Amino acid sequence: MARVNYNEVVKFLQTCGEPPFRLKQWNQAFFHEKALTVHDLTTFSATLRTQLADTFGERLLPLEPATVLEDKQASKYLFQLEDGERIESVYMRFQEGQKSLCISTQVGCPCACAFCATGHIGFKRNLSADEILAQILYVNKTTEGMDRITVMGMGEALLNPNLFEALQILTAPDKMGFSPHRISLSTVGMVPGIQKIMQQFPRLTLTFSLHFPEQKLREQWMPSAKKYTLTEIFK
Repeated sequence: MARVNYNEVVKFLQTCGEPPFRLKQWNQAFFHEKALTVHDLTTFSATLRTQLADTFGERLLPLEPATVLEDKQASKYLFQLEDGERIESVYMRFQEGQKSLCISTQVGCPCACAFCATGHIGFKRNLSADEILAQILYVNKTTEGMDRITVMGMGEALLNPNLFEALQILTAPDKMGFSPHRISLSTVGMVPGIQKIMQQFPRLTLTFSLHFPEQKLREQWMPSAKKYTLTEIFK
């Protein structure tokens, strides 16, 4: 089943004679409401919903769950992407009532850390900004929502340039409006990416996957450590 593209719908609404408030309705439905298909856009007329479905397709997101494993503390999602690749996300519920979603940024991972299951898959491709955000949107639309987002799933987030576009949309007040204070991102120590995050999203929480406190051990188990040493990373 084909799907819509957020930006294409924006252009469509701007050029087909729809009133300006329709764009606000689209943003609200796409980013905040429970809509998963064009037919769920109940603030749109039936005629407009049919036009969108005929022009772009029915689904709003570029993924769907292949498998969901549930227990009291977590829901583990195996998402299938449009090209057939699969990624994982985990929705966690804590005793104090907080809810957190851990998302992926790559299919596989290029870092090849010896102890990491994703590293053994190898690197297949970066997720697009749409695919990064779709994990959040799907879970937000089908659960009670989340208090925190952790970018700690499959892949090294700071090696995917599409991450920064996703973060812009995620934190933009007129889009998803999620506070950077409630986002945590983990890295094995990609110095250029760390510097870019510091410049563009200084309020985001950055966490460092140390794993081994000695440079030689890190190089033995984590090939990326040869490029960025502990001294450079801590600096």
